[in-house]
Amino acid sequence: DDERDMTGKKYDAEHQASPQQQRTQIGSHGEQQPSGFDNSFLTALTASTFDLIVRDPMRDVLVAFVAPWCGHCRALAPEFARAADLLAASFPTLVLATFDVTAHKVPTGFDVSGYPTLLFMPAALGAVQPQRYTGGRQAEDIIDWMKARALSLRRKAPPGEHEQHQPDSR
Repeated sequence: DDERDMTGKKYDAEHQASPQQQRTQIGSHGEQQPSGFDNSFLTALTASTFDLIVRDPMRDVLVAFVAPWCGHCRALAPEFARAADLLAASFPTLVLATFDVTAHKVPTGFDVSGYPTLLFMPAALGAVQPQRYTGGRQAEDIIDWMKARALSLRRKAPPGEHEQHQPDSR
């Protein structure tokens, strides 16, 4: 008996993340992405990895709470995956993640009332409330929305990293 994804396509090695992508996916711990969200730099969250990744004070995380049977989730999948791919190289502190609500219990404090529900957790220490994503559903919209709210991008880089020290020109 062969496995098929939601579109009826056979699941095979073609749908697996490359070894480079697997190394880049923080916290995926070998978890499979919900169908349609594979082949990207998305992080697959589980109940056991959720807090470790979503509450990381060094990363801004946008989580898509999805259900495999949801047509709106399947429609979002390619753009969400493309946004993750585009962010991976230039903005490693901005993380796009998925959470399959049919496989895991939604953590306390996250109001998931429909699918997909997108909630943003800014990079911050201490108790922070998730913010509802209010942007568009295209990759560029997702990226722009994340960059506008990302606390990790507002931090100054350590000396010698990303910034060139300019002599005072007084």
